[in-house]
Amino acid sequence: MKAAFDRMNTATIAALVAVIVGALSMLLEPALPWLVKWPAGWSLPMAEWIDTSLTWFFGTIKPAMRVFSMLIAYPMSWAHALFAATPWPLSIGLITALGWYIGGASLAALGFFGLSFVVATGLWPESMSTLSLVAVSVPLALITGAGIGILANEVPRLRRAIQTVMDVMQTVPTFAYLTPLLFLFGFGPVVGLIASIIYAAPPMARNLMLGLDRVESDIKEAAIMSGGTRMQQLFLVEIPSAKTQIMVGVNQCLMAALSMVIIAAVIGGFKDLGWEVLLTMRKAWFGPSMMAGLAIVAFAMIIDRYSGAMATERHRHDWRIALGIMALGLIAALVTWQSLPDPSSISLLDPVAKWLDRGLTSVLTQNGAALDSIKNGSMFYGLLPLRIGLDGAVLPFTWGFQWTQNMSLIYYAIWALIAVVLAIRGRAALGLTLLIFAGILETGVAELPWPFVLIGAGALGWVSGGRKLAIFATLMLALILFSGLWERALLSLYLSGAAVITCAIFGGAIGLLCALSPLAWRIVLPICDMLQTI
Repeated sequence: MKAAFDRMNTATIAALVAVIVGALSMLLEPALPWLVKWPAGWSLPMAEWIDTSLTWFFGTIKPAMRVFSMLIAYPMSWAHALFAATPWPLSIGLITALGWYIGGASLAALGFFGLSFVVATGLWPESMSTLSLVAVSVPLALITGAGIGILANEVPRLRRAIQTVMDVMQTVPTFAYLTPLLFLFGFGPVVGLIASIIYAAPPMARNLMLGLDRVESDIKEAAIMSGGTRMQQLFLVEIPSAKTQIMVGVNQCLMAALSMVIIAAVIGGFKDLGWEVLLTMRKAWFGPSMMAGLAIVAFAMIIDRYSGAMATERHRHDWRIALGIMALGLIAALVTWQSLPDPSSISLLDPVAKWLDRGLTSVLTQNGAALDSIKNGSMFYGLLPLRIGLDGAVLPFTWGFQWTQNMSLIYYAIWALIAVVLAIRGRAALGLTLLIFAGILETGVAELPWPFVLIGAGALGWVSGGRKLAIFATLMLALILFSGLWERALLSLYLSGAAVITCAIFGGAIGLLCALSPLAWRIVLPICDMLQTI
């Protein structure tokens, strides 16, 4: 027996432990129901503890945060005043000239037509409000992220703690820290600004750390041999050597800040594109909401392509042509200064918005039954079995027959036989993994025993990253368990799991097509930009 155990690899042992724990939990459920359903009386009042401690802490720092909020409001108001006062022909000329200089005709055309589209929607004032938010939040996020990245690089002992903090900054849902931000900074655009900084700083920090890690040792040794101080080595040698990766961080920081405009509108009360999307969405105006969303997409594509060109393209185009484009924009602004219409009164795309509204209404009216069929089919034959398992979801009402205990026995017997066959062929870990997934599908994610989830996550962490990751995964799940949020966490797990599986299937197929066809990639890329930023 010991010899057979010694021959097992780590993955096989981990999968076997998870199978045994899951089987025992289900078999003992009639006698020990707490193995499956965590008793509410065992939960700890963590929410009350956090509320008590944070109320005191926030009350202590609130005056300082309100002062900071007042100070940071000044550059934001200055940026908004500058962008709002700049005539839109001049703004288009400046952006088009920059596009030509860093990327040639293609980027210049993107900047020109993208901003022209924004003007045509009549949302230019709202766009300038959004741009002022990005213009202030991005530099602050870049400075914050760069400081964090440099600190992690210079003090290796803090690196793991800093990475954990950045994980929290990027993964905690924005709405979870809306209440603390509103309490500390008050209601207004500054709250959205702070939320954007929290979300956009980690990409800069991570890319700076990665870039500094990738600096070749020969370059570092040459800097040391030259007699430079540590600050000189860092800022004159290592950071310039990591410029490409750092610019990728700048690109990601810009996109992250722009993706927060809707959230900023919810908590900021700022009349920008995010607020326009939110307002039209509440009124169920599909056309105007789509126009505002596409205006955000236009800004996102311009920022993404421009910052990407700055990061990767070393060749710069003729600066004299760029100056000529800027001059044309300035001349157009001066010539039309008196006759230039108010940007908010321009409504060239209003017919398109109305057409979209009518089109959506027509599609929903004509295809309502088909859409309901797709929705119900996805629910009853996909999401519901994943949530409550085949034994609870397979009913005569939906499937035409009732799932019985004998079916469960046959189901498990088939998968156990497959696992045995794979084990005989030397693929025991794969066989046990398939058996685990079969058990999850039969039981349902929301009905999984908590010991199985904890031990299974620990076993997966053990296989993936060793003992430390296994302990970390188990402790984090135990924290959710004792907080009383276990059932909600399993519901979130099943929904996110279904989304990940669906995205992996369709996204993988589309990615494979784009890898084989450059034409498909040119078509799919702007669609991806739209879906990620709208």
